[in-house]
Amino acid sequence: MAKRRGNGEGCIYERKKGQWAAVVSDGTDPKTGKTKRKFLYGKTREEVREKLRTVQNQQATGGIIDAGRLNLATWLNTWCDAYAKPNIKQSTYESYLQQIRCHIVPELGGILLKRLTTTDIQCFYAKMLESGNKSKVQDPETGDMVDRGGGLSPATVIRIHNILNAALEQAKNENKIAVNPVTAAKPPRIEKKEMKVLLVNGGPHPKGCTNRALEEVEKALKEEGIETLIYHIPNVPLQDCIACGSCAKTGKCVFDDCVNEFTSMAKDADGFIFGTPVYYAHPTGKIQSFMDRVFYSAKSAFVHKPAAVISSSRRAGSVTSMDVLNKHLSISEMPIVTSNYWNEVHGHTPSDVEQDREGLDTMYALGKNMAWMLKCIETGKKAGIEVPQNKKRTTNFIR
Repeated sequence: MAKRRGNGEGCIYERKKGQWAAVVSDGTDPKTGKTKRKFLYGKTREEVREKLRTVQNQQATGGIIDAGRLNLATWLNTWCDAYAKPNIKQSTYESYLQQIRCHIVPELGGILLKRLTTTDIQCFYAKMLESGNKSKVQDPETGDMVDRGGGLSPATVIRIHNILNAALEQAKNENKIAVNPVTAAKPPRIEKKEMKVLLVNGGPHPKGCTNRALEEVEKALKEEGIETLIYHIPNVPLQDCIACGSCAKTGKCVFDDCVNEFTSMAKDADGFIFGTPVYYAHPTGKIQSFMDRVFYSAKSAFVHKPAAVISSSRRAGSVTSMDVLNKHLSISEMPIVTSNYWNEVHGHTPSDVEQDREGLDTMYALGKNMAWMLKCIETGKKAGIEVPQNKKRTTNFIR
């Protein structure tokens, strides 16, 4: 004989052969207008009762399936491998993994999917902007990897926001959660700013031949709406790098001179042109020392920003001089901008340079190409193309 139903059990009854069943309303048939019924079966009353409660909960929450103990970290790993990876490039997939493992999981990974709130996410964004930079830099003195510190850029937090939104939207589509909490979260805004290029005059004369070449580059940049500044390295004794390692700890050179002044400006710049006259087929001593210290103490201000080197000479030595300074750019992952000939002008005085029409045309084309590259990079950022995060292992020839 079937036992009486418990309160809230709905229509549960015992069938023949010791099986249990339940029947529950499942909407209305649009063709007949009659109520549809769904039958649930199990070997015990408890089994059927649990199935019935699951269906009733789904109906009450619009079909949401209880995610149980599924936390955000587990779901993000599943989503990244099963949903994202087949539809994106390998480099983008690796970037997703890095953002998930380095930033999202340590802060939010342990929260159950069904308990994750918009407030959790909003507070997470604020923390990342303030102190989320977990990248490492090498201490030149000890060789140890130390925390760079500081916050993530708004662009990086927006990328994290996009990853979370895509993953949780998929969870919502699969009825694992009722609402995507990222929808109501507000990612940081990227303030629109004028792109700026710093042009460095490494010659002795503020208005000499090198400056005239830089002015031609500047002319082309301004025509394209790019803000510019020509920075003349002061004609004072400039200390060479002494490899003290202080900059790895303080973020600036121990010698507080034009190097620190320039690196503070470089952080907000989008591109660079470095110019030098030719001294015995090499750059001037001051620009060599200047760039050694600038790039060693503040490399992060230059990485992935386009740059170029130009030179002025009376007759020869330009290519070798440019090659020396180009090494600073290539080791710092900077896209090197080119022109339609070697980036050089010729003349003993600015008026001589004025007669080097091909040289000035080369400078003008360089400025146009720089503006074009800057605009391409900006467009790529807006389209979600991410800056590569490259790893580096430091070795020498004996270990």
